[in-house]
Amino acid sequence: YIRQIPNIPSVSNSPGYHKMSFTQPMRDILIDWYFLRRNDSMHKHDVIPGGYTNNHKVAIDKIDLDKFPKIHSALVREMRQILEWW
Repeated sequence: YIRQIPNIPSVSNSPGYHKMSFTQPMRDILIDWYFLRRNDSMHKHDVIPGGYTNNHKVAIDKIDLDKFPKIHSALVREMRQILEWW
């Protein structure tokens, strides 16, 4: 899975990522909702094949946002703003 890495050109003077915290709108959308829904909507994530994660060793839990379209739409709107900035 790493054979291609030497062939990927660097297009920046940085590592190519930017570590960020949640924006305030993301916090407003998610924090209270998450604590409300984590007990009744969280479930184990299936193993992701292909060696891209280690969730075959460390379990991942998730809440399926497809079941919460208003939250999903609000996050998409906020993420669009972030990605357009990026």
